[in-house]
Amino acid sequence: MGWASSGGELAKAFGDLDVEGSGSIEVKDLALAIQAAQPGIDDEKVAAMLALIDEDEDGTVTLQEFVMLMLFQAAPAKVAA
Repeated sequence: MGWASSGGELAKAFGDLDVEGSGSIEVKDLALAIQAAQPGIDDEKVAAMLALIDEDEDGTVTLQEFVMLMLFQAAPAKVAA
């Protein structure tokens, strides 16, 4: 899968979460989405992921931050495969 297709998929996923169309996702909403996508993930791991990505600590995640989170989280799985 190339960057164009994965970038488009990530932008669509972000848009699906950004229901208000504000260009950002509330950290709490992203936490709920992560927990829904990965049932059983512990709260500490979710908190660590969000702390890593919300660098400016404004309580929101931009598309750029979201893409970095998704690419960072996907990278170890690709290496291990």
